[in-house]
Amino acid sequence: MNERPLLGKTCLIPRQGGQGKDLAEKIRRLGGEPLSIPLIDFKEAEPSEAELARLKGASGYDWFVFTSKNGVDYFFRLLKKYGIPFPEGKKAAVVGKKTKEAAEKHGWERIFVPSAFTGEQMAKELPEAVKKDERVLICKGNLAGDVIFRALSRRGFRADEIVVYETFFPEESGKMLVEKVKSEKLDILLFTSPSTVEHFMSAVRRAGLEERVKDAVVAAIGPVTKKKAEEYGLDVKVCPSVHSTDDLVKELIETISHREEESKWKR
Repeated sequence: MNERPLLGKTCLIPRQGGQGKDLAEKIRRLGGEPLSIPLIDFKEAEPSEAELARLKGASGYDWFVFTSKNGVDYFFRLLKKYGIPFPEGKKAAVVGKKTKEAAEKHGWERIFVPSAFTGEQMAKELPEAVKKDERVLICKGNLAGDVIFRALSRRGFRADEIVVYETFFPEESGKMLVEKVKSEKLDILLFTSPSTVEHFMSAVRRAGLEERVKDAVVAAIGPVTKKKAEEYGLDVKVCPSVHSTDDLVKELIETISHREEESKWKR
């Protein structure tokens, strides 16, 4: 087996921080050339009066729902900012391995994880785990939908939401992206969220550079990200059934290797 299946291929990494560094290192070990341009960044949300009241009343909730690691991290930032104690002994419901690890790191012991790493699956399974007299607080980003809230409300559960972080596109990244797309061939586009797709395509379209990326192998971390890419006309070749960066890279390698084998037979 080829130990460096991505040799000579430039791969867009749309994240910075821990996840971006991990991804870049994986690509580098496989022979690829990671191009790290943060297409999204995050900041602490400013809670409304109603949201702040929910946060201050955190001890009155039985469940806390998080669909991303950021949700966990920014929830705890807000607790610290407002001097609110950690709600000891409560239950957490999380989507994904990284989110579970973040919850455990912050001290959660009773953690529910749905069978698939999506908010939609959480919406299907969480109502079966919550008891009728329990209250639920959903902690999310400003771009997240309300599928979990609606699922719980339909079943008569007392659920509330709070936006704990906001997602935005760093202006300097847009300029850097356009320059790189003009000067380099991007062989692989790795998208780790719908926002990374949206920000990438917005910048590329404004600069009239869609033709420059049409032949790239497009990889999406999950079905929601895949759907967003397809809405922009991208042909997604990689979308793992387990929505993690490890599985994203694993399936990418299989796809690239398969394409190169086919190319050999056609010569």
